[in-house]
Amino acid sequence: MHVNVRSALWIGLCLMSPWLGAPLSRASAQETPSEPAPSADEASAPAATDGETDTGLANGLANPLANLVSIPLQSNFDFGLGVGDGGFRYLLNVQPVIPIALDRGWIFITRLILPFVYQDGVVSPQGTGGGSVAGMADTTLSMWVATPPLAGVTLGVGPAMVLPTSTNEQLGPGHFAAGPTIVALWQGTGLTVGVLANHVWAATRSETGYIQTYVQPFVNYVLPTSTTLGVSSETSYEWHSAVWTVPLIVTVSQLVRIGPIPFSLGVAGRWFVEHPVLAPEWGLRATVTALLPVAH
Repeated sequence: MHVNVRSALWIGLCLMSPWLGAPLSRASAQETPSEPAPSADEASAPAATDGETDTGLANGLANPLANLVSIPLQSNFDFGLGVGDGGFRYLLNVQPVIPIALDRGWIFITRLILPFVYQDGVVSPQGTGGGSVAGMADTTLSMWVATPPLAGVTLGVGPAMVLPTSTNEQLGPGHFAAGPTIVALWQGTGLTVGVLANHVWAATRSETGYIQTYVQPFVNYVLPTSTTLGVSSETSYEWHSAVWTVPLIVTVSQLVRIGPIPFSLGVAGRWFVEHPVLAPEWGLRATVTALLPVAH
């Protein structure tokens, strides 16, 4: 049987009218539009926890003992080094932080600091140096076993090791060193106050051996916009030479998302209140940190 195109369209519309008419009649009966119903995936998706929100991630980044994988790339631009204050140094610290959840809320945390250095015009008191040098400095590995928070207070203790990875004597002493490290902090709503410290002994009797104490007090405040304001120091004291290095550091950072991955973008100014000849007088810092929340 031959059926023309117009007849075929008419028959098709008649057959589909029960399905077409019902939605149209329901839509016309609604006086005001309503919110669309969630899809099956949206309905079954869990709500974001505080640790997964932008402010929660910013608070986690302010806590060195948080259950949060982070990969900071920290660029330091230092000025006024060496005799005559004419030296410049660029230091890139790659600092992966990896936590491992233990039983009953305890966490094991490792932090590795891989330093890559370029410096120019840094003249020592003995008149050496002054040229351009690039390479790697000594690596620092810290490990902590952290307690569950109690009234906002968290403690972490463990070993710290300095690994002799420097490629030039101007970039680091190149000795293995080890000692204890501790972190103690209190964290409230948006506010984190704490201190990180270590004390290491170099395993050598050479003239470049050292015993060093490092103390990093810090105060961070996270605004509702996920902006973090911070004040800290990275104070060190070398016991053989009785030399202090005391920088005052003011930071501001913002948590952003690039695709599905949250990042923290930060800048800082550093002013050295006390320092030896080879240390800088002032410096700038820019940090990009990728954050990878750990599933609970």
